[in-house]
Formats: sequence, structure tokens, C-alpha cells
Amino acid sequence: GAAGASVEAELEALVVAAGASVEAELAALGAADDSVEAKLAALVAAVDSVEAEVAALGA
Repeated sequence: GAAGASVEAELEALVVAAGASVEAELAALGAADDSVEAKLAALVAAVDSVEAEVAALGA
């Protein structure tokens, strides 16, 4: 009946909202992952630059 249809509609809306929220969280995690990768790349660059300075001192 009408009540059943309305319950189904509400459940569907909940599922859609939950799915969207999970996707948003995954996207946020992906962004965090990118940011971690950027920090690691910056650290690697810093280490390379220190190594270059040490090599220059050695030379």
C-alpha cells in the first residue's frame, strides 16, 4: 500500500545518501593520500638536496 511505498522510498533515499557519503569519504581519503605522496616527494627532494650539499662539501 501507500505506507509500504513510502517506506521503500525512504529506504532508497537512505541508501542513496549513505552511498554518496561513503563516496565523499573515499574521495577525501584519496585527497589525503595525494597530500601524503606530495609530502613524501618533498622529503625525498630535501634529502637529495642535502646529499648534493654534502657531495659539494666533499668535492
